[in-house]
Amino acid sequence: MKAVESSSDRWGIADISRRIRAKELYCLAIWKDDLICGSLVLQPTVIEGMSGINILGLNSDGFSIDDWKEAISILCDMLRTANVKTLMAVSDNPRVIEIMKADDWRLRTVGSREV
Repeated sequence: MKAVESSSDRWGIADISRRIRAKELYCLAIWKDDLICGSLVLQPTVIEGMSGINILGLNSDGFSIDDWKEAISILCDMLRTANVKTLMAVSDNPRVIEIMKADDWRLRTVGSREV
């Protein structure tokens, strides 16, 4: 897997870290060999005083659980350089839950109600 590429330029880890610290919403393309085969939409957030990244969406074509584990590992390396301590995914999507379970995420039950 490669680092990240936007439609106009390639970003290195330092550039991505700067964007994370700037609290911008962004999308990362995931490369496998020479093809873009997936993407992550990420949103910086603060929960209980800790900075974190929420995975708002993911998309993949032919990505295995092991591929996702590798992509998440690369993402975590980048997040650490931006001083982000927590990666979150708020989702009831069965594929997202399967990925989180396979990658040893701490899973919590979240309730909601109409107000």
